[in-house]
Amino acid sequence: MTYKLAFLSTAFLILCASCTKHANEPLSTSVRPLESSDSIISPLSNPQNPYDSIGQVHNAVLADVMPNVFSGALAPSWTAEGNYGDSLLINSFHFSSTFVGAFNTAFNTAYDSAISTYDFPTLVDSLENAGDLSLSMPTFLDSLYDYLTVAVADSFPTPSVYNTFANHVIELEHKIKENLMIQQSDSVSVYACTSIARYSTAYWMNIENSGNPPGFLKKVIKVISADLNGALGGAGTGASIATQTHNKPVGAAIAGGIIGGVHASINSGGKKN
Repeated sequence: MTYKLAFLSTAFLILCASCTKHANEPLSTSVRPLESSDSIISPLSNPQNPYDSIGQVHNAVLADVMPNVFSGALAPSWTAEGNYGDSLLINSFHFSSTFVGAFNTAFNTAYDSAISTYDFPTLVDSLENAGDLSLSMPTFLDSLYDYLTVAVADSFPTPSVYNTFANHVIELEHKIKENLMIQQSDSVSVYACTSIARYSTAYWMNIENSGNPPGFLKKVIKVISADLNGALGGAGTGASIATQTHNKPVGAAIAGGIIGGVHASINSGGKKN
């Protein structure tokens, strides 16, 4: 593998231990910066988001994988990421191969089509109509997308534009924490979306600013929307399969959220159109 699986495994073990032993305590995070030559925007972390490292690890994977995708050495496909996802679930979260197979089947069946549309609001509406989201959760997710569309409307992403967006998201996360209508089982999903939104937006804005590939700005909203689709769908799928197989739903939701977000990001960000 071209990415640093040992680093990711360590990060996930820390994340999983924090979530299982200290579920109500904020997770201490440190942002792994992008290369200085490519970056003018630094991701803003929020330690009050108990799953903030979902976004951090998401960006770490992209930093390792996307240069190979842009160069053509790695195809932007789920097949290319399958080994990563399987290794994550088995080695870092200790799920069985039976669970991994069930997760992959359920996620691919339910969300591959939704991810390819790049339409996050449509997915939120679909899950809400199916009764799969807690009350008030769709409102938070719709607000998140509204902030994103404003941020990427600028013709040239700047640290000021990004910081305004990220601070809006952090304010939203504080409101989520105070809201008692979101079920605990759904909290990983919504926090995964807000975390990935903050980190992924910084990553893709830096890609646009680097000029490689050229003309990427028109794709930023599509790529980040796909990220959010993957995070929401992956977290929900992981928790659902874990409940059915008597596994750890929180750990499965975390892993699923990252796998879904990374899969969507590489798939959509690496395609030419």
